[in-house]
Amino acid sequence: AASDVYKRQLTWLLVGLALLEAGLATKRHLMRAQGYMLVACGTFAILGINLARVDINTAGFSLSELVLPNWQLCSVAAAALYYWAWRMFRCSGRLMKVENDLNFVPSWAATAILTLLIFRELEWPILAAGWMLLGLVLFAIGWLRETFHLRAQAYVLSAGSFVAAVAINIYELQPNPNGDNLADWAMAGFVAAGLAGIYFTARKNIGSTTDWSPEDNVVITTSYGATLLLSLILWRELPTGVLAGSWMGLALILFAIGWVITAFHLRVQAYALSLASFAVAVLVNIYGLLPLPTQSHGMPGWAVAGCVTVGLAAIYVSTRRLPDVTIGWFVERDVTVNASYGATLLLSLILWKELPSVAVAVAWTVLSLTLFEISCKFGLSSLRYQSHLLMIAVFGRVFMANFTIVDEVFGLSH
Repeated sequence: AASDVYKRQLTWLLVGLALLEAGLATKRHLMRAQGYMLVACGTFAILGINLARVDINTAGFSLSELVLPNWQLCSVAAAALYYWAWRMFRCSGRLMKVENDLNFVPSWAATAILTLLIFRELEWPILAAGWMLLGLVLFAIGWLRETFHLRAQAYVLSAGSFVAAVAINIYELQPNPNGDNLADWAMAGFVAAGLAGIYFTARKNIGSTTDWSPEDNVVITTSYGATLLLSLILWRELPTGVLAGSWMGLALILFAIGWVITAFHLRVQAYALSLASFAVAVLVNIYGLLPLPTQSHGMPGWAVAGCVTVGLAAIYVSTRRLPDVTIGWFVERDVTVNASYGATLLLSLILWKELPSVAVAVAWTVLSLTLFEISCKFGLSSLRYQSHLLMIAVFGRVFMANFTIVDEVFGLSH
């Protein structure tokens, strides 16, 4: 009967598991070899027929005639494979060398089954969250049991959930059938939280230097993924007019955490977000080059740009207490000095846009003198250079605006 054929998939796997247990108890290598072959056949049959949905209608079968519902059959198969992976780990001293070298295969096969099962059974909007949940479970077990291959599977699942969240929940390449935006950003936020959880759990093994192992680099990458995903959520869900301020707020949080726990890569993400927030503040809040779909945020453009200015200044002032870090071409002290230039430029643009034309030069002069006094008091040469540049801009501004008279030669008075 057709149902008997579908029993064969799980039967192969369970009988193979029984042979493995018997071969382990009797120390018979050939019996375990037969068990491995049956387990492999059952696993490939489940992956091909139940999950990849290989067409087997030529044999007279129908997928509607499964003995168990698809998710139950695959779950039982995955549990059996995880069980044997655990047995291989516990009984490694009674196995052959080749078995110990390949003890990661059963768990990878079980994870592949569950990953495809989630892909098949869950709706698109929650696919990324489903994969991330499975990844977190595997990571927790791998972390507690100090089993690298389980953590490696968690990292692969985390990468897949990140891609799914960006493609489905952020960019909506697969439209949400319910049209629920809350579900989209909530699922993407869960993925970001999961990536952050993996990072903060594993970061204790990451040294403060840059001599990182390959796994350390993977863990650090999860923090970048979480930051990027949160940035995209803010970009998609918040009004354009407050985007610069929200990105700067996230940057300050990352900078503060990176300062407290001495995590250089978190500060790098803060610097990148600060640069993005500066660009958005100039384009949107100062020049209005990008469209504002809604003004419901209730904040004028100069206020949002002012928040970005304060954030850039706070980063510059705070990093004066940090040790300088240099990695290749990246010099952290130079980056933070550029933050002070960005703050001065943004504040100058705010004064230029918001004040009357004749008052701009006066305001720039006051700002220049303030920067000069601060530089002299605290020995900050970068602020002194900015003060000089501002005075040059004041000189040009006076001739272009304050001395200009209509109908005079070149627009200048005598």
